[in-house]
Amino acid sequence: MSHQRRRSLALCLLLVSSTFLAAFVPVVAADSRILLDLSDDQVDLIQGDSANVTLTIENNDTSIHDFDLAVDDSMTASVWNVTLADETLSTVLPTFSVTTTIIVHLAADAELSDSGTVDISVAQSGTNISTTITLYLSVTPSYLPDIEHTAVGDDGLLGIEVGELIDVDVPISNLGSSLDHIVLAVDETADLSEFWANWSGGGNNSGGNNSGNNSGNNTGGNNSGNNTGNNTGNNTGNGTTGPTELFASLSAVSTNVTAVLETVNVTANLSYVVDWTLQQNGSIFPHDVGLYNWTSNGTNHSWTQTWNVSAGEWCISATLTENISTIANATTCMTVSSGGSGGNGTGMGRAVPAGWEVRWLDSTLENMSAGESRMGTLRVSVPNGEAPGDYGFLLSAGSAMGNFTVSETIVVRVNGTHNLTISANDSTTNWLPNGTDMVVFDVHNAGTSEAESLYSISTTGVCTSSLDATEADGDRLSSEDNELVAANVSIDVDASEGETCDLTFSVWDEIGEVGYSHVHMLTVGAAHGLAVVSNEAVTLTPGGSASGMVTIRNTGTESTDIRLTATSPDLTIDTTSTFVTVESGETVDLSWSTSVVSDTPLVGNQSFAFSAETQDASSTLNFTGTITILPWSSIWMTGPLGGAFDVGADAPATVDFTMTNDGTGAANVSLDWSGAPQGFTITVSPSTSVAPNGNNSILSMTVEIDDDIASGIYTFTILAMHPDDGSTWDSLSIDAQVDQRAEVRLLVAGDSLPVASGADSVFTATVINDGNEPDTFAITLAGAAGFEVGISPQTLTLTSGESGEVNITLRRTGAIDDVTLTLVVESENDDAVNDSLSLYATVPSVSVQATVTTNVASMAAEGSASLTLFLSNLGEAEDTLLVTGPSGFMCDHPAQTTLAAGAAAESHAVTCTASSTLLAGTHTIAFTATSLSDSSVNSTDSVDIAIEPHRNADGGPMLVVSMTGDDWSLPWNSSATYTVTIRNDGNEQVSGFLHLAGEYAQDLYPDWNLVDENQTVSVFYVAPRGVSTYSLTLRPNGEPTIGSVDIRIEASGTLADGQGFSVSSPSTTLTVEFDDPPPKEAELWDGGPMVNAANLAIAMLSGWIFAGLLVMWMRFSSKSRAKKSTQDAWDDAMEEENKNADLKHGEIRGDEDGTARCHACDSRIRLPTDKDAPFRFKCPTCEEMNRVMPPREED
Repeated sequence: MSHQRRRSLALCLLLVSSTFLAAFVPVVAADSRILLDLSDDQVDLIQGDSANVTLTIENNDTSIHDFDLAVDDSMTASVWNVTLADETLSTVLPTFSVTTTIIVHLAADAELSDSGTVDISVAQSGTNISTTITLYLSVTPSYLPDIEHTAVGDDGLLGIEVGELIDVDVPISNLGSSLDHIVLAVDETADLSEFWANWSGGGNNSGGNNSGNNSGNNTGGNNSGNNTGNNTGNNTGNGTTGPTELFASLSAVSTNVTAVLETVNVTANLSYVVDWTLQQNGSIFPHDVGLYNWTSNGTNHSWTQTWNVSAGEWCISATLTENISTIANATTCMTVSSGGSGGNGTGMGRAVPAGWEVRWLDSTLENMSAGESRMGTLRVSVPNGEAPGDYGFLLSAGSAMGNFTVSETIVVRVNGTHNLTISANDSTTNWLPNGTDMVVFDVHNAGTSEAESLYSISTTGVCTSSLDATEADGDRLSSEDNELVAANVSIDVDASEGETCDLTFSVWDEIGEVGYSHVHMLTVGAAHGLAVVSNEAVTLTPGGSASGMVTIRNTGTESTDIRLTATSPDLTIDTTSTFVTVESGETVDLSWSTSVVSDTPLVGNQSFAFSAETQDASSTLNFTGTITILPWSSIWMTGPLGGAFDVGADAPATVDFTMTNDGTGAANVSLDWSGAPQGFTITVSPSTSVAPNGNNSILSMTVEIDDDIASGIYTFTILAMHPDDGSTWDSLSIDAQVDQRAEVRLLVAGDSLPVASGADSVFTATVINDGNEPDTFAITLAGAAGFEVGISPQTLTLTSGESGEVNITLRRTGAIDDVTLTLVVESENDDAVNDSLSLYATVPSVSVQATVTTNVASMAAEGSASLTLFLSNLGEAEDTLLVTGPSGFMCDHPAQTTLAAGAAAESHAVTCTASSTLLAGTHTIAFTATSLSDSSVNSTDSVDIAIEPHRNADGGPMLVVSMTGDDWSLPWNSSATYTVTIRNDGNEQVSGFLHLAGEYAQDLYPDWNLVDENQTVSVFYVAPRGVSTYSLTLRPNGEPTIGSVDIRIEASGTLADGQGFSVSSPSTTLTVEFDDPPPKEAELWDGGPMVNAANLAIAMLSGWIFAGLLVMWMRFSSKSRAKKSTQDAWDDAMEEENKNADLKHGEIRGDEDGTARCHACDSRIRLPTDKDAPFRFKCPTCEEMNRVMPPREED
């Protein structure tokens, strides 16, 4: 065999081998039938935190599917807990989306290195079709500075003396999860309530962890120096990883302010520039400006400068740049005080009390690792002369990385001096034996510290003393405050004039633990005096006598002789003129007597003068005595002139009687009577009091007589009575004169009455004889033109006081509108005596009312409901009511009814049946009652009743779905159109989706069209008792199916009340006609593997490419005459590979099966068949737009 033939044989073997190998290479592609989307592709959490992510799942298939969800965390750190809210999602319609929640939790002990990913897998239930999406998980660093303030002094309470300086070490910690720079600050605070509420100390209030010299000279300081200091740039510390940052701080000693600018985490060999400004708050212009630059060697850099400034708030601002790019900014402020030398400043630059120094010696702790603790030194200095007390300061630690600050409160307790001074004041200038009084001690706090003392007292000499419990426990005294303490002092009963008593007042200051005492001396004196113990008033009846007794006490300190005398201008007083000896503190009874005549003009309390005097004239006591003289009285009465008065039945008579009192005391008097005739009614005015000494009062008597009292004179007796004891002061006889009279009265129960022309209306009047004699009365009616009138009776004869009734009957004969009539009654005994009243004949009003009630809220379609109809005649005359019912209902209500005026409402049981034309929903059933007397008068009432939807036995809508057509055979490369009808036999509108169903429905492509509106939609809306018609065009889709296909139309959706439904048409058999397609798989040899067309094409293409390369190699080594053939084979292979090389970015070209690959996600997508290229089409997988180009011309 020649060399050329061997090479040809080798080439064939290679082609066959490459074809078989390529046929078994798997093709992996994304399944576009499940589309996934996350609301957040990445979750960033700090330790211990949680988050929710929404997962959206789109059913991009043509059938309804259930989906199974799963989490693949096999490659995820255990500190992440990823769970699904739903593991299964059911019944997702084609092209519809559903959402669920992914819950992500990060453990508290997570580290930054635990960041990773987790996969979420979604699969069609019961299949191996699935899609996976990745969620990225990231651990976010946390920043948390901490100050252990309880290490200062006694649980945060630091004791210090005036003028003392203390340095205190305070633990500062980085409790975050990352490297951090912590900036320290201090500020005064006045609110210590929370500190004391949480304080649990009580031990040693010393400085705690104090270092340095506790000096307290506090010299004045030097306010000189103009912008001194050095613009140095010491590169301190070691460079660390992290962002480049700039820190600023201010501190002050007196008015000398020092600024520190510190730069950390700089990069070696880079040049940096800091531009700074110092400015007083409120000033328009800066105090000083400048900039400095340096080339970094990789270590931290600091800069300081000092200025002498005035008092006020000062701020420094700085900007760090590198290569004209701003890297960081820093600003801080502080208040500078003009007094003292202990100025203060921290990283925050806030104020502390004038003269104090409270500041961090190093306000920035750089590069603190997570969990690291360091000591920060806090300097506290109190100036001389500071007031003792508790001063609060707020210690702050701020995270430079995390922009987070914590603050804690400490209290600096300044101790002071203790000094109390005491003085005393007597409450009297003469301390007497057996006397009791008070001495007030004045306690003054002359120290600088507060004092709270316990007080006690002791005595020596002729007295005793004590303190009340409230006085013994003193109040808290501030410096220069005073407190008064009152001590009770009693002189001994046997003490003598000139003796003394020493009071020792002791004070114990509990705060200063210092005792004090003060001695105050009292001297006993002497006194003389008399006092009245009792002096009772004496009551004296005119014409009688009385005696009294006066008791006198010797209030002096010595015995004495006493007597009593009395004087009065109107009375005679008898006393004993003998002196009586009375010991000190003892009493004596002295008597006296007096009398008065029976007709004395004196009455009431009479005062006179008493005098008690000592024989040695050492004391005289003048006082007043009282004698009460009882009053006496005498009443006499006078009546009307002549002792007579007139009275009639028409009006009562009032008679006045005068009561006169000649005595010295007021007298109560009332009127009474005896012997009054039958038919007389007598009333008297209330009793009264008559003043004495000839004064008088008038009492009245009112007399009424019955109408039937005959004329004549009637005599009876009037009595002036003493109401207190029932005795009679005086009496009179009096005559009552009654005259003859005639009188009549006319009454009617109602003066207005509707009067109609078709019926009689009757007024009833009452005639009363109010005269005192029998009389006859005539009754007439005036103004009755246009009426038929009847009066019965026309005359009445009545005795005195008797009454009788008269009926007036009216009927309209010509009168219109309302008419006023006059009814007159006249006496025959005296024609001047009469009475009249007006009667009103009105036109009757017309008014009707219809009311309907029911307890039925809803009824079935074409069902019935029971109601109650009430009809009322509210007019003033009988009326007939015409009744009309509702439309859409058949009701058995009355057509009309006649009702009397004012009669009770007439009720009717009514049954209403809904017509078949009524739709589901609320309907109104209304009834109208119309007056036949006046058709403009009517009344309407209604109720609302809901008509229930007409549903089938399963609760679904009354839908009938049908599919009709002429030809039920479908060529494979053609289409067929059929008519789909949805008929709604119910009374409610129904809407939903149309879906082609059946065993091989997925192999048919449906094209829906609403016939009436020529719209391409598969959504249907069918009105109650309506029909919707669709044309359905079917095209074969997918793999050809041999034989017949049973298909049906499904209409599904949700009703208004949330009830879901699905209604199917009867199944129809469709025959799909097709030619045998080329085989998609082939058996390469008997018993060999099956290879599909796609893999075979790929294999052949790969083989040809490989063969082309081999041919080129072989041709290069062969003769030049074979070179052209090899090149032609290579060109043919490359032409097949590059047939789409003319497409631009975003352009695709459809394959012969009507599909193409998306230029963005490489998903295989089916192209619309109703559009001609070129056109734009959105990929359902990635939603990117593709431009579909026509086939190449040479194709």
